[in-house]
Amino acid sequence: MQRVNTRMDALTRKSFPKESCFRFVKKEGRLVLSPSEGRGIYIHKSLESIERLSNPKMVEKRLGVKVDTSLIETLKEAL
Repeated sequence: MQRVNTRMDALTRKSFPKESCFRFVKKEGRLVLSPSEGRGIYIHKSLESIERLSNPKMVEKRLGVKVDTSLIETLKEAL
């Protein structure tokens, strides 16, 4: 039986298969999509998680960074 690699969504705290998550790194106080550079955080590829990401108070409280609106639009298009 093959084991499935899972990652925890940084906003919802639920675990999902690694392939169904976006990976981000904190760079200069902002979130940046990055497949393998630095220590990363994961956000599930779902409308619910992206909507949570668009809430600036929650993101700053949980992750300590700011999110650009252009990044949110890019993620919505990627779905």
